[in-house]
Amino acid sequence: MPDFNTDAGLFAYLLPGIIVVFLYMEYVSLGTGLAADRNYGILEPVFLSPIRRHLWLFGAALSVLPTGLLAAGSFVLSSILIFGIHVPHPGFLALLILLVILTSLPWGMFVCSIFLCGRNMRLLYALFETPSEFLSGARFPIASLPLVLSTIAMAYPLSHAVRLLRIAWMDSISWASVFFEITWLVSLDIFLFIVATLLFRWAEERGKQKGTLTFA
Repeated sequence: MPDFNTDAGLFAYLLPGIIVVFLYMEYVSLGTGLAADRNYGILEPVFLSPIRRHLWLFGAALSVLPTGLLAAGSFVLSSILIFGIHVPHPGFLALLILLVILTSLPWGMFVCSIFLCGRNMRLLYALFETPSEFLSGARFPIASLPLVLSTIAMAYPLSHAVRLLRIAWMDSISWASVFFEITWLVSLDIFLFIVATLLFRWAEERGKQKGTLTFA
């Protein structure tokens, strides 16, 4: 276990949160861009095409994958070279980073669907940014939060992703904790996938009734 009283140990604690928050906020930036494309009518050919909506949302979220892999690799490599952080299980850490990125895709679909259906992009951005900072456990353990907030954080996929990555920094791996966090992530992914698909279809049907493809 890293010594959190040292600079290297403190950064080792913060690094998983940095990776996860950066990755998940990339989806928020993607959603903002898609909302702007919707307003300018750029997405009309997509909405008129017979492509399945959940596949299109998945493809949009998938576009963040290269950025996430590059950023995560850069963060880990720079932390090793600059802070001299010791990674007890480098192969396992790489596997968990890939798993976190893949399990973040349904979250990306959910975020994109929210932005495509919403109108106030600044408000939506703030609503996603604030929980990412305070309910993910990136800066401090969610156990230190009040009971209500810590309970909400348990339903927030970022918190499980952060805790999953922190396991790889421990000298001994708790496989029960790994299974617990993965189970939570997969369960939340299924729920977010269903909600994102239904929300997008609802917005599209409402747009058709009003005769617009901008979901106004």
